[in-house]
Amino acid sequence: MIAVTNGLSPGIDIEVIRPVQEYRGIASRYFTPRELEWLNSRDEKDRVRNFFRIWVLKEAVLKADGRGLSMPLNEVDMELSDTPLSASLWRLWRLWELGSREDCLAAVALDSAITSFVTFDSPQDCPPNP
Repeated sequence: MIAVTNGLSPGIDIEVIRPVQEYRGIASRYFTPRELEWLNSRDEKDRVRNFFRIWVLKEAVLKADGRGLSMPLNEVDMELSDTPLSASLWRLWRLWELGSREDCLAAVALDSAITSFVTFDSPQDCPPNP
């Protein structure tokens, strides 16, 4: 995945959905109480996928912010819903969840001034140059 902007700092993250036996321990260390409550309220069969939803959103924000993991993950609190976010504002960042594949999740964080976002799955989908 690439993000192309005009002078803005994007953050992107992609994660392959895979079994993670210790996801509860990771979540309790890096997720906020609200995120943990939301995650634990999901059906057991969907928890690992939702764990990765939270993770890709947090990582995208940390990358856009530029501080990376020097900014503690448990201080980045995502407001979540049962449906993917087409656009969600998190403090200074607007977030988009991308992809409809069952085996991976992706997110993009861009400056909150952005109000629209265009995705292309392949070069053939790109609009022609003016």
